[in-house]
Amino acid sequence: MSNAASVATESWFQDPALGRIFALLNQDGEEVRVVGGAVRNALMGQSVTDIDLATSWPPEQLVARAKEAGIRSVPTGIDHGTVTLVIDGQGFEITTLRHDAETDGRRAKVTFGRDWQVDAERRDFTINALYADQSGTIIDLVGGLADIESRTVRFIGDADARIAEDYLRVLRYFRFFAHYGAGRPDAAALKACARAKGNLDKLSAERVWKELKALLKAVDPGRALLWMRQTGVLTAVLPETEKWGIDLDCWADRHRDGAGLGARSNAAADGHHSARCGASTGACRAAENVTRGNRTAGQMGRSAGAAADAGNHRARPAALPSWWQVAGRPHPIVADLCPGPRG
Repeated sequence: MSNAASVATESWFQDPALGRIFALLNQDGEEVRVVGGAVRNALMGQSVTDIDLATSWPPEQLVARAKEAGIRSVPTGIDHGTVTLVIDGQGFEITTLRHDAETDGRRAKVTFGRDWQVDAERRDFTINALYADQSGTIIDLVGGLADIESRTVRFIGDADARIAEDYLRVLRYFRFFAHYGAGRPDAAALKACARAKGNLDKLSAERVWKELKALLKAVDPGRALLWMRQTGVLTAVLPETEKWGIDLDCWADRHRDGAGLGARSNAAADGHHSARCGASTGACRAAENVTRGNRTAGQMGRSAGAAADAGNHRARPAALPSWWQVAGRPHPIVADLCPGPRG
């Protein structure tokens, strides 16, 4: 993929509403560009659902210009420079260029600026820091195009520094690896995630749950779960997974060999996984407790996991947590571990 990469022919980029934003904000020496997920997904052949933009306009001036043009604006996160413009019923989040002046690993105080390089370098991963200008030409300031081509999820600059800005980036790394990564994860990223796992208990349960749920929506989340276990991150956010009946190495080997997510290679394998069904259900219930407001990973359903260990492991579990389901069905990983009817 060359530096001449473009999204100009993409249908979403030709949307007249987006054209109005370019016309409105590419004036008086200021600029607006599409950034992040829309650019990344277009280059990777995936669907684009949301269009986010970055601009050199300060948020107050952005709102004023929108008002003059008869465009509705919503101060979605104006303290952090984000304003949503609503055109023809469609919302476009536009964020002023910025850098983090102060951060505690959970939230940041930002300073607005006009430097696109600084704005790119404060983002999390190289594949998320690609811009598209009004012509659709991709602007790559951090090496994201090469990582798009190789499907490498890599932190921008120093991985430890990026994580220290927001510890949620540890979980975001594995989520993005599940959806966009290929091959082995970036070694520097894995080491940094492992070093930072002790800070994950500083995150709210809601933020942790949101990331885990998004990870499990990947076509094949098993690879990411394997590396989460390898680095100790999985245990840090869900201690009960140590009791899982999921033999991740065994499952991964079977999946790589083409056995498939619901297949049984032989009766022994079926018995091996069924015998651990109760324990894995305890882990599922433990994870479900994230949605009930528990503030630390250590509180996530220890009693459920213990009960599963002490109980009849061959008993079929009750209905699985809703966030372990995809389109109303148990997630393929759960179906592979706990075969048979539920409910």
